[in-house]
Amino acid sequence: MIDCSFPIHYLPWMKQLPRRAILLIALFAWVATPSSAGWKTHFLQKNIVITGGSSGIGRSLALKLAALGANVTVFARDHDRLSAALDELNEARSRDDQAFEALSVDVRDYDQVQNAAHDYIERHHRVDILINSAGFCYPALLSDLPPDELKGMVETNLLGPIFLARAFMKPLLAQSYGQVVNIASMASFFSFVGIPAYSGAKAGLLAFSRGLKNEFAKTNVSVSVVFPPDTQTPGFDKENETKPVITRKLSANGGVLSPDLVAEEILKGVAARQFQIVPGWGNWVLSAIGQHLPGCAGLFFDWQWRKEP
Repeated sequence: MIDCSFPIHYLPWMKQLPRRAILLIALFAWVATPSSAGWKTHFLQKNIVITGGSSGIGRSLALKLAALGANVTVFARDHDRLSAALDELNEARSRDDQAFEALSVDVRDYDQVQNAAHDYIERHHRVDILINSAGFCYPALLSDLPPDELKGMVETNLLGPIFLARAFMKPLLAQSYGQVVNIASMASFFSFVGIPAYSGAKAGLLAFSRGLKNEFAKTNVSVSVVFPPDTQTPGFDKENETKPVITRKLSANGGVLSPDLVAEEILKGVAARQFQIVPGWGNWVLSAIGQHLPGCAGLFFDWQWRKEP
């Protein structure tokens, strides 16, 4: 059955298409997507680390995994959110023997990451799935972008996942099994006015994921990279405080999804060990355009920007 859980109103660009074209796109996306049947049992009793797990997509992933019987450890910076996340994890548990942790770790700090990973393996002996979800965007014209925000975006969105992957590399290689999941963005494919630094960091995360997948090719460790569109999270609300009008117009083509819908699509893709995971079949089409016809996408964005007053 075709997954129609992402209604047309989430995908504004599709409103202009004939119904037959929409059905054809949905059918093609469904055929091209690996089966995720039985995906819920994949996470039972797995040891899972999630960065940025106290808010947004990371929080939704953590709670869904807790409900599926996983042992979940959340890395984040905000102490109040970490405390709330731990309470929510305990409420979401499905088994009495599940273990939950919420630890203060700044993914931008290499030493903190190394120490946190070392201590985690000392306590739990293995990591089954590492999910790099920490990230943020500060939309602004590059000339208006505060240097600290620019530096923070690159460090959090790109260096953070690299630091985490390196910190857990030896345990994963020793186990010769496991999964690394990097949360990138549709901006990995589409860069336009207002988000060039963010897009550059997320495109870099895609390139890193490809190389990491190759490094693990001799093992049973898989790598996934996720491309969510705009998602209704506290981070998204904060983005809108500085987002230029033209950036709002251009990013609206991918629609806005709920974090719970995005989290479920991610987990289905992880269970199927997909390399590229794109929540929503309409966005799957956009990602294909961004990868295979980047010049056309660039011309469209240039045209949109030039016609602005």
